[in-house]
Amino acid sequence: EVFASLADRRAVRLEFPGTSSQDFTRYQPDDDVYVVATLSENASPDRLILRGVSIRRLQEPNAPVSAR
Repeated sequence: EVFASLADRRAVRLEFPGTSSQDFTRYQPDDDVYVVATLSENASPDRLILRGVSIRRLQEPNAPVSAR
């Protein structure tokens, strides 16, 4: 689950085109992450869908997953 901001607690669907589940093997459900993303064209006010540009675990910032 990723949230748009600390104030906006709606869950966000985050898509990383060109990646596979193998790219995320080091990520665990409780990991704090920093995400750079753009709004997907499929998003709506009720459903936030973001297209991921990069994601980093805060505990391991030198191991990012980036969109290919």
